[in-house]
Amino acid sequence: MLNLLVITAHNKPRDHIASLLAETGTKLTFRRSTSDASALVERGVFDAILLVAPGASEHALDELRHLRRLSTTTPVAVLVDAAPLPWEETALHIGADIIFREPVSAPHIERTLARLAAAPAAPATPPNAIPPTQPAPTMRGSLEILRDFSHLLGYSLDRDRFAEQFVHKIRDIIGVSRIAVFLEDLEDCLLNEGGRNRLRCTAAVGVPPDIIECFELSPTVGIGARMLTAPQVLLANSAALAPSLVTDQKIEREFEIMGCVVAIPISDRTRTVGVAMLGPHVTGRLFTQEELQLLFLLMEELGSAIRNSRLHRQVSSSHRLLTDVLATLSSGCLVINEQLRVLHANRAMLRFIKGEADPAGPLEFADLPSRVADPLYDTLIKNVRVEPFTYTDTRHGERVFRATIIPLGSDSGRKPETVMLVLEDFTQIEAAKKTEIEASKARLIALIAKRFAHEIRNSLVPLATHEQLLDSEYQSDDFRRSLKTALSRETSRIQRFTEQMLYLAQPPRTPAQTANIRDLVETCFQRAADSLGIKGKLHLRSEQDLPLVRCHQPALEHALQEIFTNALQANPESPEVTVTIAPANDDGISIGFRDSGKGFDPETVERVLEPFFTTRNTGIGLGLTVARKIIDDHHGTLNIAPRSPTNEHDVAIWLPAAASL
Repeated sequence: MLNLLVITAHNKPRDHIASLLAETGTKLTFRRSTSDASALVERGVFDAILLVAPGASEHALDELRHLRRLSTTTPVAVLVDAAPLPWEETALHIGADIIFREPVSAPHIERTLARLAAAPAAPATPPNAIPPTQPAPTMRGSLEILRDFSHLLGYSLDRDRFAEQFVHKIRDIIGVSRIAVFLEDLEDCLLNEGGRNRLRCTAAVGVPPDIIECFELSPTVGIGARMLTAPQVLLANSAALAPSLVTDQKIEREFEIMGCVVAIPISDRTRTVGVAMLGPHVTGRLFTQEELQLLFLLMEELGSAIRNSRLHRQVSSSHRLLTDVLATLSSGCLVINEQLRVLHANRAMLRFIKGEADPAGPLEFADLPSRVADPLYDTLIKNVRVEPFTYTDTRHGERVFRATIIPLGSDSGRKPETVMLVLEDFTQIEAAKKTEIEASKARLIALIAKRFAHEIRNSLVPLATHEQLLDSEYQSDDFRRSLKTALSRETSRIQRFTEQMLYLAQPPRTPAQTANIRDLVETCFQRAADSLGIKGKLHLRSEQDLPLVRCHQPALEHALQEIFTNALQANPESPEVTVTIAPANDDGISIGFRDSGKGFDPETVERVLEPFFTTRNTGIGLGLTVARKIIDDHHGTLNIAPRSPTNEHDVAIWLPAAASL
C-alpha cells in the first residue's frame, strides 16, 4: 500500500483526489501546506508526495523548494490543470520527479508514484545547493542509523509488519548474514498481561524457512530464560568475545541451530518482550562495542513500538466491541465532541432522528431536534448538567423519547470534551402508562360507586322499612322512637361518608388554633361512641401538664373520631379503648391507641391505610386513610403496628407541640 502525502490548500482538489484514489488502496494524508507536514516529511514517513498546484503559481514553486529542503529522497509529483513550459522546466529543475496534467487516471497516478517510491533514491540537488558529504566507507554514525530507523515508525501500530521492516533495515545497516526477532504471542500477551509466553519467530532475514516454522525460544530454559532474567547482550561462546560468555549448553545449542552469534533483549523499558538473534558480519569481522550498544538501544525502540502496537490493538478491540454493542442496542446512542461534530451514532439513533427504517448517510448536529440539540449545546459549551428528560417528537409521527445526556472525559467541574446522548423510545411505555392510568381511574370510580351504593343502600333499608309502616304505626310511641333513632343514625352515617370525601378532596387546612390534646381525646371518644350508638369505655393515661398542640381543630377532631370509631368497632361486645398520651423527646406529643379487639395482623397492616380497604361488612374503608391525611397536614405522623407483645399500641400518632411550630 502506497503511503501518499497530498498537499493542497483547497477543499475541492482534496475531495477530487480522495475520490480519484479511493479504489486504489492508497493511504492518503492531506495537509494544507508543506509547513504543516514538515516534521513528517523530514522523517521520511511517506512513500511519495503529491503537490496540487491548480494555477501553476510561484507559490507552488516555493512549496516545492521547501519540500526538497526537507527531503531529497522522497519522490515528489506535481498535479496541475495547465502550466506553461517554462514553469514546468523550473519545477523539474527544483526537484519535481514528474508532473501530472488534468485529466489523469487514478491507476496511472498510483502506478507511477509506486514505481518512483520503489526506485533507488537519487536525490535531486537544488540549484546552488552544497553537495552532500559522502558517508565514510565504514559503518555510518549512530545518529544516521537512528534517523533511518525513525522512518519505520509509521508501521509501529502493526507489530508484525513493523518487525519485518525492522530486520531488513538492521541487516542493511549492520551488514549481518542473518537476523531473527522472537516475540511473545500477541493474543497470549493480551490475555495474560505480564505473563511469560513462548517466544516465536515473528520476522527473519537469512534464516531457512523450516527453522522459522519449528524453532521457538522457551521462557524457562536457554536464551529465552537468560534474557528474561538478565536482559543484557549475550554472545555465543568464543574466546575472542568478552561481554557475556556462554557456558550453558542449551544456549550454545540454540545459537548453533539459528547460526547466530549475538542475542539482544527486546525491552519496552518495563519488561522483556522478545529476543533478537543476529548472525555474524558478512565480512566475518567481530561486532564492536559501539555496534552492540547501538543495537541494544535500537531493540529498546523496537520494544516500545511493540508495546504501542499492543496498546493500540487493545484500544481497537475495545472500540470494536463497544461499537458492536452499541449497534445492537435498541436505544439510540450518539457521541458528539465540543466542536459539535458527531463522532458516532448507532443505527437506532439514525432511525430515531431521520425517521427511516434503513437510514443512510452520516448524522450531523443540525439534524437533531431543538429539544435535544439545545441541552447538548448547554452541556458541551456552557458546562450545564442536564437531568434526564422526556420529550415528544412529532416530525415523523408522534413518538415519545427519554433523553439522557452523559458528559465524558470531564472532571473537577471542567467542560466535557465529549458527550454521549442516549435516546430510549418510550412511545409504547407512555401509551401503556396512559392506558393503565385511564383503566385505574375507571376502576377507582367503579370502586367508589360500589362502596357508596352499598353504604347508602344500607342506610336506606331501615328508612324504607319505617316509611312502609308510617301510616299504620305512626300513632305508636315505640314506632316514633324507632323512626327517630333510624333517621339520626343513618343520616349521621351518610354525613360521615360525605365528610370523609371532602377531607380527602380539600387542600390542607392551616393549623391556626391551639388545643389541649387530652380534652380533644375525651371529646372525640364520646362522639364516636354516640355515633355508633354504643357505650364504650375509655382508659386514658396521660400526664396532667401536657404541651398544647397547634391544629385546625375540626379537622383534628375528625381524625381522632375516625380512629376511635375504628377501635370501638373492633369489639362491639366489649368496646374499650386504651389511650396513652405523653410528651415526646422531639418537641412533640405521642398518642397511642389500643382497642379490646384482636388487633391488626401483619397482612392487614400492609393495606389498612389504602383507600377503600376494609375487613368489615359496613363502611367504605376511608376512616384511617382520612385520619392519616389530616395528621400529615398537621406535620405529624400516623403509624399502624401489628398486634404483638412488643407493640404497645395498635395506632400511634405523633404531633408537634405548638411551641415548636
